[in-house]
Amino acid sequence: LSEGRDVETKIELDREVFAEAVDRSYRQGQMDAMRWIPVGERLPDQGQRTLLRCHGQTFVGTFRSVPFESGEGIHAFWDGDECDTYLSVTHWMPLPEPPEVQ
Repeated sequence: LSEGRDVETKIELDREVFAEAVDRSYRQGQMDAMRWIPVGERLPDQGQRTLLRCHGQTFVGTFRSVPFESGEGIHAFWDGDECDTYLSVTHWMPLPEPPEVQ
């Protein structure tokens, strides 16, 4: 009988550890979604609309990348932004999800 209680206690502790890990992961994901990401750290997904920082101002644009003809590297840029080149963009941030319409 004592062994059964030990197993139940372990299962409860495992559930708590799992719940805490899920909660931590969710909070980290939220923090990543709400921070400015340097372009040197990583770039958005192809076609992703983002906020972007350029020349000290904030704009909205759609990220695009096209391979160079040589096949070495990519030309990366944002459509619809006020910045003329990728090199002018220093940071980007995913746009938040739109509110649900009821």
